[in-house]
Amino acid sequence: MDGKWNINEEVNTVPVEVASVAQLSNEKRYRSFIPADHKRIRRSLYEQDFFIVKRRRFESEITNYSPLPVVLSKPFGVRCHQYQTYRWLDSERDPKAILSRFSVDRRLGIPPNLASVNRAIRLCAEAGNSHLILDLIEEIVLSGEVVAPVTLELAIAALKLEPQRVARLALLLGETASCMEVSSKMWSDIATHMALVETPPNDSFLYVFRDVIHAMSSRNQRLSERVVVSFGRCLLRGGGDCETVTAFVREKLLSQRSLPATDTVSDVILGGFLSDLVVAKFNVDTHADADGNTAFLEEVIRFSISRAVHLHPEAVEKVVSRFCARNLYLEVCVFYSALCSLSRPTSVGFQRLLFALKRAPLDEEGVATLVGQPKKSLFVLWSLRQYPLLLAAQYDRGIDFGDISKDIVDICFSEVDAADSFFSIFFLLCKRNSLLARCVLSRFVQYCRSHDKGSVLENSCISDTLMNQCVLSVHSEQNDVWRTSPLLFLKDMVQLTKEVYCNVLSLEAVTVLASSPPASAAFSKLMDSYSSKGGAAVLLAAEELVQSSSEAVIEFAKTLFHHASWFRLVPLSVTFRFKGANPLTACCELVDFIKTNEYPKVAILTTAAEASELKGSRKTNVINISDLLKKLGVSL
Repeated sequence: MDGKWNINEEVNTVPVEVASVAQLSNEKRYRSFIPADHKRIRRSLYEQDFFIVKRRRFESEITNYSPLPVVLSKPFGVRCHQYQTYRWLDSERDPKAILSRFSVDRRLGIPPNLASVNRAIRLCAEAGNSHLILDLIEEIVLSGEVVAPVTLELAIAALKLEPQRVARLALLLGETASCMEVSSKMWSDIATHMALVETPPNDSFLYVFRDVIHAMSSRNQRLSERVVVSFGRCLLRGGGDCETVTAFVREKLLSQRSLPATDTVSDVILGGFLSDLVVAKFNVDTHADADGNTAFLEEVIRFSISRAVHLHPEAVEKVVSRFCARNLYLEVCVFYSALCSLSRPTSVGFQRLLFALKRAPLDEEGVATLVGQPKKSLFVLWSLRQYPLLLAAQYDRGIDFGDISKDIVDICFSEVDAADSFFSIFFLLCKRNSLLARCVLSRFVQYCRSHDKGSVLENSCISDTLMNQCVLSVHSEQNDVWRTSPLLFLKDMVQLTKEVYCNVLSLEAVTVLASSPPASAAFSKLMDSYSSKGGAAVLLAAEELVQSSSEAVIEFAKTLFHHASWFRLVPLSVTFRFKGANPLTACCELVDFIKTNEYPKVAILTTAAEASELKGSRKTNVINISDLLKKLGVSL
């Protein structure tokens, strides 16, 4: 610009010529389908030539002189070509070749045939090429045709591993005139496939799912339960707010606005979703105390009962725990009895029921109305009989034996004439869980001692053998549980000869023997020698073992019970018959009873502390177990 380009100053402006197609010659402006060997075609094909449609028609190939194929306009020719395409798809074709075939047909002005498109989608689905399926549907849209529902349904089934792309496609076609109305079944299938995605859904996935729900609702379609459950499961898996999921379930599902499912599989999935939601809400609101939490649980329970939907046992356990935490004991009894018909109760849930049943302010009429049994103890017995795995040994994790034992005893003996129910419950527990039965028996003994209820045990019909097995935590298989004679043990003692050397072991002495294997071996050897000479009998009160929590003591007594012929376990009915202040004094009275029948060789083996106490108050022979072991050459 610094040069003197306008010296004479005659040119004041620079003319601008706008390129126009009209300035070109006719042979360049218009294309005529003439033979390829015409001289004008060869003369005009230079790289510098400007043809508007040259690169689009000849695909940037300068040496390509063939003319474009003729566009079919007659209906017969169109139908023939469509049939040729359909027959061409009979054999296995590469997905890319299929897409090229449909692209060429579109350029020829031939709309895609429905049967050909459906067959092409099936071939692409078998090849596992999802991208080409979407390209085929795009070809249909570009050709101006309407996507048939059956075609969209095939695409949904073929792309079930990519449900998000299918959902976007359905939403896109639903907003335009390129597709007929998407049916509720298609939306339900899309939602079901989206719920089956293994990876946790991200925000984009949830947004698409929410658009699917909105599209169904905007068309005045009632959401099916499958769709509601699928979206709720995705929200839970995606870590969504529990309150959002709760509000959605309340509005669409619990309000009975959704279309109920008719197949069993859907009911199972529905029960699993409601169970997961209850557990998730309980875990989030553990320290909350809002009324809405309990109200939502009540709605879930009512819906489950009305629809007969089976809830997971863990969900029932959470519901019962929440109601117990809020002191709603009546609701616990009602809902538990109703949910038992829909789900298998757990041992933890049953423990919560005992806790609530014990504290529920119900009389006999109220109990009969709510739980269907005239007494609380009968309801407990009915629950145990109805569910054989309840409180079983293999399902007792997470429960407190002490609390369950206390609640069972308190429930049974808070009612009039409930002893029979207690012993029936005790018999079931002996068959089901020997450790728990032993705890129940221990609590029962404590109750009888503190309330002076020894007559309850004396008048019971449970056999002494069964009780002894329970004391030793031995699983009982005997079917005859009824006692043939209340004084069977005493009659057996009367039949002993006068030469029998009889010893009564205290719990302290048994503890000393159980803690030292050499001491137990020496004591057993001594008793074997007495037994071989004139006879021997070692008595141990079952009541003392019941109150002992030492596993070593129980194992020692169990070993003697099974392998020592001279060992006798004194039943509870005998110790309660003598009505001692404690098991040791009851055994002393038993010793006095034996001595009255002229059996002089009777002694009590105990420790030094108890020996000094007994020597001052009774004339019974008392032997210090430590002194006896020293004479046997065993040092403790």
